[in-house]
Amino acid sequence: SSSCTAKPVLVADDEPELPLRFNLSAALAAWQRVASAAAGGPFEVDGQQYFLSLLDPVLEPGEEDGERSHIWELHGSTSREGVPDIGDGVCAGDAAASSDPLNLASRIAAIEPVALPSLRGIRIRYEGAEPCPGLPGNRSASIFFQCNTKLRDEPPATRDSAGIFHLQNLGLTDSLPSANPNACADDIVLKWHTVHACPTCRQSDYASQPGVCGSDGYREVTFLPVAACVGGFAQPSTQRQPCASASTSGGGEAQLMLQVVVVGAICISAFLVIYAVYLHRKYYDKYAEVR
Repeated sequence: SSSCTAKPVLVADDEPELPLRFNLSAALAAWQRVASAAAGGPFEVDGQQYFLSLLDPVLEPGEEDGERSHIWELHGSTSREGVPDIGDGVCAGDAAASSDPLNLASRIAAIEPVALPSLRGIRIRYEGAEPCPGLPGNRSASIFFQCNTKLRDEPPATRDSAGIFHLQNLGLTDSLPSANPNACADDIVLKWHTVHACPTCRQSDYASQPGVCGSDGYREVTFLPVAACVGGFAQPSTQRQPCASASTSGGGEAQLMLQVVVVGAICISAFLVIYAVYLHRKYYDKYAEVR
C-alpha cells in the first residue's frame, strides 16, 4: 500500500475485562516532533544508515520515480569514524550517493500493541522487497516504540558535518520476539524509547506490599507499579490496615482454625479436670462409708 491510516488508539486484550490502551497518535506525534527536521534521513543507527518514513512510503534516495519504501537501508563499508565510505568527493549525507539501497519495508503489515510482562510499546511491522538469503520469503523490518516512563525530554535529531542525522534513544534490538515464526534472520527491528508509547495505567498495574505488623495490630500497605504505564488509574497511596486484612485470605483462615483448636483443647481439658474431680469425690465418699 502507498500509505496507511492507523487507528488512534490500540488495544491489547491481555486482560479481557480491562484491556491495555496505547495512544498511537501520541507516539506518532512524538516521533514527528523529533524527526521532522531530518526529512526521512539518513539516520545513523548502530553503524548503519536508514531512511525512515513511518506511514507514507518514499521513493528510493536519489530517484525521481520507481518503487517506494518506508525503510531504505543504505549500503557501503563503514569507516572508523562510522561514516559510510562511498567514494572521494561525495558527501555521505547526499541521498544521491547511496549505493543500491535496500527496500526493507515496501508495505505495512501491521500496527500492533506489545504487552509483555516486562516489555510494552507499539510495533509497526513492514514487509520488504529484498529476498531473504536461503529462504523463500523476503527481508522485512519493524519499528518498535518502546514504553519508557523515565524519558520526559525527547531532543530532536541532530545533523553532523557529513549530513547524517542522529536521534537519541534510536537503535537496533533483538530483544523483541518476532511475530513471524518463519522470519528471516536478516530482519531488523529499529527501537526508539519514548514515554508516549506507554499504555494507560490500570488498577492491576499496581501490586500491594504489606509492611511489618505493629504492636497495635496494624501495618502499612504500599502499592508499587509492576508494569510501565502512564496516566489512567492513579497509584494508590499508602494505607494503614489491620494485620488480618493485610494478610492473605488463606493466612486468615489458618489463624481462625488455630484459635478454634486452642479453645477446643482448653474446653476438653477443663471437662476432664471436672470429671476427674467428680470421680474422686464419688469414690472417696463410698470408701469413707465403708470404713
